[in-house]
Amino acid sequence: MILAQPVTHTSEKHRPIFDELLRTLNFIIDQMKKLDTSLESTIESIILDIEENGNMHPYWALKIAMLFDLGAI
Repeated sequence: MILAQPVTHTSEKHRPIFDELLRTLNFIIDQMKKLDTSLESTIESIILDIEENGNMHPYWALKIAMLFDLGAI
């Protein structure tokens, strides 16, 4: 008989995954800036708008809300 393991949703368990995701996103953003330097100010204003005002695409807002509800973040 195999017993189900309880699912734990701790930020410590998920932190390595999120850290890797953030590193990848930052790498992509840096590459975009290097590819076309005229985009740098646009990219920075988008990042600022997300961080300060919480403005993001509804898809990503739902994903973050889901992760928060699961206790992953």
